[in-house]
Amino acid sequence: MVNGAIHEEHRRRSRAAGAVATLVALSLSLLLCVPAQAGMVYGHVSLEGQASLARGTITVEGQSGRGQVTTDDAGDYRVFLAPGRYTARYNGPAGQQWEAQIESYPGPLQQDIVFRRR
Repeated sequence: MVNGAIHEEHRRRSRAAGAVATLVALSLSLLLCVPAQAGMVYGHVSLEGQASLARGTITVEGQSGRGQVTTDDAGDYRVFLAPGRYTARYNGPAGQQWEAQIESYPGPLQQDIVFRRR
C-alpha cells in the first residue's frame, strides 16, 4: 500500500512538472511573437446598452499591427499590442457590427471597452 501511494505521488508530481514546463515553453514562444515595446491592454468588454460580452472574439487593428482576443466568461480581456491607437471590432451573431477605440502603451493599461453599433 505504501509503495502504491509513493508511486501515485511521484506520478502526480511528474504531471505537474510537465505542465509547468509546457506553460513556460508556451509563455516564451508567445513573448518571442510580441514586439519588444508591446504593452498589455486589459479590461472589461460590454455592448452599449447591454450586458458584458462573454466569450466574444474581438479583432483589433491599427497602424502598429493587428490582433484578435476572446473575452472570458465574465467579459474580461487581455491582449499585448505594440504602442499605438487601435480600432476594436466585434461582429455579433446576427450580423450586427460593433466598434470602439483603444490605445496601447509600453506598460500595462486598463481599458474597459463599451462597443457602440457602427
